Amino acid sequence: INMLPGAAKLLLGDKDVFHQSAARARKRFGSNEIDSFVPWSFLVGSNNDNTTDETSLFERRIHDMENDNVDISWIWKELSSWSGDGVNVLSSEDALKRVQSIAATKKKAVVQKYIHNPLTLDGYKFDTRWWALITSITPLRVYMLPDAYLRVASTSKYDSSPEYF
Repeated sequence: INMLPGAAKLLLGDKDVFHQSAARARKRFGSNEIDSFVPWSFLVGSNNDNTTDETSLFERRIHDMENDNVDISWIWKELSSWSGDGVNVLSSEDALKRVQSIAATKKKAVVQKYIHNPLTLDGYKFDTRWWALITSITPLRVYMLPDAYLRVASTSKYDSSPEYF
């Protein structure tokens, strides 16, 4: 679907669209339902058409966690990048600094709570893809491969120790 012109903005192909869809789902179904499988995320950076800048929400979340003596890691995902470019794992302190520095630019990013115990396949991080061919929109005609494609994300097993990052 992400290869159809304009489809990414209508579906979940972009980081900000996925974030906004999760935010709508939280409002509709409640945080407990959504937070069990979608980590906290914040859309930060320039505030322009149709984009809500959540910098102040992120800053409050960080300060609340500091008051509770909680330190978590965050994953930084630049909106203008793909294939893992512009993705960094940051401490709360570094994430807050980066959020504050991006505010003066026209860039945007999604900052998301990092999952330290992800689902792995024999210790390796992975993702899945499902291939489909859409030959017609009206009427809708979709041909799908019967099996999903599994992609192992690295050549070494996942390690959650600080040295790994």
